[in-house]
Amino acid sequence: NIEDPAFYFDPEEDKAAQARDYLLMTAGWRRFTWREVASGIQPPRRRSPQKTVMQGSLRDLQGLPIAGAEVRIADQVTHTDAGGNWQLPKVWMDQHKQLRMSLPDSSVLITRHLTDYESDLHVRLAEVRGRVLDTAGRAMPGAMVAMLGTSQRGMADAKGAFILPLALTEAGPPRMVATYPGYIPDTLEMAFSSGKSVVEFSLEEEDRPIVARPPARRQVGGRIVQAGAGPVLEAQPENVPVAELPQDMPPRSELLATEASSAVIEQAEEEFAEGGALVVEKSLAHEALMEAPNIGFGNEIAPGNNLLEADIMVDDIMEAKLLDVVVMDAEAARQAPDMDAFFFGDEEPEPINLAQIRQGIGYPRLAREAGIEGTVVVRMLVDEKGHYKKHQMIVPGHPLLADAVTPMLPGLAFTPGIQGGRPRSCWVNIPFRFRLDDPEMSNRPVMDITPPGGWQQPVARYYRARDYPVQRYGAGARETLRREDFRQTLHWDGLIETDERGEAEVRFFTSDALTAFHITVEGIGMDGLAGRATHTFFSQLPLEMDVRMPALLTAYDSLEVPVTLVNHAPSTLRGQLTVDWPANLIPLAPLPGRLTLKAGEATTLYLPCRVDTIAGMDSLRVRFQSQGFGDAMTVPVQSRLRGFPAQLAFSGDSRQASYLATIPDLVPGSLRARLVAHPSVAGEVMEGLEGMLREPHGCFEQTSSTTYPNVLVLNYLKETGQAKPALQARAEALIATGYARLMTFETSEGGFEWFGQAPGHEALTAYGLMEFADMARVYDGVAPDLISRTADWLLARRDGAGGFKRNPRALHQFGLADEVTTSVYITYALSEAGILGIEREVEYAVKQAQRRGTPYLLALAANTLINQGRSSEANPLLADLKALPLTEPPARDEATWYTAPGSGGQARQIEVNALAMMALMRAEQPDWSRVAELEDWLRRQRSGVGTFGSTHSTVLALRALVAYAKRARWTPAAGSVTVLIDGEAAGKAHFGAAEQEAVVIEGLEAALGVGSHKLEVIFSDRAAVLPYTLALDWVTDLPPTSPGCAVRLSPRLARQALRMGETVRLDLDLENTQKVGQGMTMAIVGLPAGLSAQPWQLEALLDEEQVAFYELVGQELYLYFRQMAPGERRQLGLDLKAEVPGTFVGQASRGYLYYTDEHKDWQMLPPVTIRR
Repeated sequence: NIEDPAFYFDPEEDKAAQARDYLLMTAGWRRFTWREVASGIQPPRRRSPQKTVMQGSLRDLQGLPIAGAEVRIADQVTHTDAGGNWQLPKVWMDQHKQLRMSLPDSSVLITRHLTDYESDLHVRLAEVRGRVLDTAGRAMPGAMVAMLGTSQRGMADAKGAFILPLALTEAGPPRMVATYPGYIPDTLEMAFSSGKSVVEFSLEEEDRPIVARPPARRQVGGRIVQAGAGPVLEAQPENVPVAELPQDMPPRSELLATEASSAVIEQAEEEFAEGGALVVEKSLAHEALMEAPNIGFGNEIAPGNNLLEADIMVDDIMEAKLLDVVVMDAEAARQAPDMDAFFFGDEEPEPINLAQIRQGIGYPRLAREAGIEGTVVVRMLVDEKGHYKKHQMIVPGHPLLADAVTPMLPGLAFTPGIQGGRPRSCWVNIPFRFRLDDPEMSNRPVMDITPPGGWQQPVARYYRARDYPVQRYGAGARETLRREDFRQTLHWDGLIETDERGEAEVRFFTSDALTAFHITVEGIGMDGLAGRATHTFFSQLPLEMDVRMPALLTAYDSLEVPVTLVNHAPSTLRGQLTVDWPANLIPLAPLPGRLTLKAGEATTLYLPCRVDTIAGMDSLRVRFQSQGFGDAMTVPVQSRLRGFPAQLAFSGDSRQASYLATIPDLVPGSLRARLVAHPSVAGEVMEGLEGMLREPHGCFEQTSSTTYPNVLVLNYLKETGQAKPALQARAEALIATGYARLMTFETSEGGFEWFGQAPGHEALTAYGLMEFADMARVYDGVAPDLISRTADWLLARRDGAGGFKRNPRALHQFGLADEVTTSVYITYALSEAGILGIEREVEYAVKQAQRRGTPYLLALAANTLINQGRSSEANPLLADLKALPLTEPPARDEATWYTAPGSGGQARQIEVNALAMMALMRAEQPDWSRVAELEDWLRRQRSGVGTFGSTHSTVLALRALVAYAKRARWTPAAGSVTVLIDGEAAGKAHFGAAEQEAVVIEGLEAALGVGSHKLEVIFSDRAAVLPYTLALDWVTDLPPTSPGCAVRLSPRLARQALRMGETVRLDLDLENTQKVGQGMTMAIVGLPAGLSAQPWQLEALLDEEQVAFYELVGQELYLYFRQMAPGERRQLGLDLKAEVPGTFVGQASRGYLYYTDEHKDWQMLPPVTIRR
């Protein structure tokens, strides 16, 4: 039975889709195929378009980048940066689109019709000048010059000269072609110098006769117009004798310099008769209106497509201009498919519209919105009465334009062709040009870089593949000994048909897992009855191997690595076992010799070894090969040093500084010392991120704090002009991942909570609102209503007096900050997000800050006023803030002492000074000396891993440092940094001007040991000083428990000796030693390597609400507690299972307050011995 079936189909349930995947066991895939598709018949399918990033560059004739050019696709607009690069991050190819690149001086508009995604489009401007001559050196006016593979072309003037500006998109040299009817085309490869090229084409005449005919006439408004002064050349039909050529024909240059007539005319072959040349007259009038009917997008519109019918239907009447037609030879028409107009003269004829209109002529709004323009050339047969008979599309152009032209043709009226005084049928080539009424296109030169026939291509309809991912192996592919395919779902098939006995055969590959698999078959019979069956099978190799290794080992642990071999073959196997030992394991006995396994026999070998004092990650590889059968396994081996971690960190940004470092106790080989200097604030921020990732990050605030640095970095790079497309894309990808996880913490009732459980928490939601507002400034993936939805939830909590109510059912998840502190913090967060209508709350915050006078409230209220545009009113608060010392002793009333997140101690001081620094920088008259003092103090609080106290205080410190860097715009000079230890040089590093990568000096531990040491950091020049951190990390046998820790952790094992497969009781006692309640509390227990926690017991802790959350990372168990009451004790019990024989000591355990993590209580479980 399925509990609550309606849940799986409830559109309001965010997790319904995921639940359906779990229910159907489809591994995230769902689609029922149909027989036609399986048999090769492709009916219309719904294919939703997908968004992608389109980017490129623009360069001028000299190859230099063009900055500030506008790049537009539909309603998305961007501009090229200083490097000429551009990027549009979200483009949907659901229909034809036009890319427009407008130069900053508006001199040129570059267009490209898009029917598919073009991830990289690099354009460089060029110019070709030259002449077109015949083989005798005479000019060829009217000759066409084009760049092969593009739609860019031009025409030679009366002297055969041409100037053709180009926009090149290919990396190689372009090829140009010159053509003229009756001549062999000439193709040349261009070589550019400073973006320009000068060429000369030479055309050789084809071997065919030429005839001359009188110029055509056209009728415009009842008036007959002579089109040209002289006759026009035309290729002679094959059955016209050469002797009939007129003897008085003028030179070609004279003929072609005249204006051409209105249409290309050829006598119909089936009605040819000897006589004079043909003359065609067209009857044309004015004002043609075309009504757009329901016309699909070629054949690409499919039923159910996301384009609604309303997008295709057009109710209004629009005018379409059909320009006058001109003379064109059929061959020339095919060679110039996208030329704007086919005119031989200097002046463009007046637009002439068709006289007769038929219903259903299509030029729909879809075409206008997509920017569809172009020319359609039609070859039409006119009978002896001047009526339309039939036609051919010489250049069809875009399908919509071809469809629009076809209904017009029967309505055209012609004076029939005349030959020998009698009417004759004839062929007429007519180009129709569609131009949108777009001033941007008509007021300046347009360079179209669309490939030939680009509009004729169907739109590429992309969609996410819905076929189930099936692993397929070819012959010989399974001969490798390495096993790496461990899929959870092997096969899913929705197109199985049983025979008359209800049987069907299914074939698929299993994964590399040697285990049992469960098959579920469900279906509906011909009688409509449903059926279901299950079956279990298992997979095994002829020879099976299994190697078991603990997730985390400790130095000096001794263990016996179990290696199990099973012979599934029907015969005896003999072979050799080989082992590749990692650097952090030392073998204690030789490997056994040649092994013999009888049919069906299983044996376990134990490889004794000891963990060396090398900390890190390596791999153990075990292989067994016998008579064509074999198996191999590679398992990771991670080890750490035994003892309690200790560290010292010294940070600063002065030219010369000295420090005293004392190392009271030291595990040999554990000391590491290095200096890291950061030339850029981006490096500082990312080091802070790396440090936070080393800490637990299973709740909302921790997750948001590890996402925030990416937001800060991207915002800084964008505002300082350093954001390159690749770097921006990587940062946005990391932000997208963090954003997706953050959304899982939104409760069903609104607002956010530590672990996503209703009800939401006001102060935590306010912190999230600030992050989402900052994120939306640099990442467009933030849901449009998220900020407003979150702000509305907070505003609904207002108490009407300026404060905010807190849900009485919610635990105090942000420590024990009082309601006043929490209310002022929420108001500050709303102002940071730009939320208006909070005047009463702002006045309340200012009043409370002045009344209490604490630096935290003063800094929050001052920032709030500045955010509201009331900087002058913040001056009294800033004056009070500057009068206070950088640090202050704890207040007696602990509820007023904590910050809103519940921070105390170092984290509280960092938050206070970071907020003060941001307020003072944005004051009407910034006190830069005080700001510099705060900046120096903040930098000196950096830990050895780059963090500043807790995750929340780290984020505030990074925000302050990034804001300072934006205003300082400081670029260090080239120089060097030297580290002296006890007066002797221990390390030195050089760096260049404007260096971006961190400057690191490793190996300083060589000059250090137990005792006190004088450390000095000296930069070569004051202008070359970089902010730095000198960090010392080591392991000690003495637990560095802090007297200021508010909690005590006592882990105990019931016994220290047991056998494999047995369990041992672990009792945990976590006590709040203070008379006041505590906020978020952590207990981290290091489990000995041979023991493992049982998942069902950990889930029971959650179900019984003994813990708020847990994480199991390697051999460390992280337990979260939302709060602890005054004097409260939490007692937990777990049964640990013995998995691997040996003697093990776990990593150090510790308990602490999450927001005062500099004070920890350290404990160590006793050694455990596990026998076979």
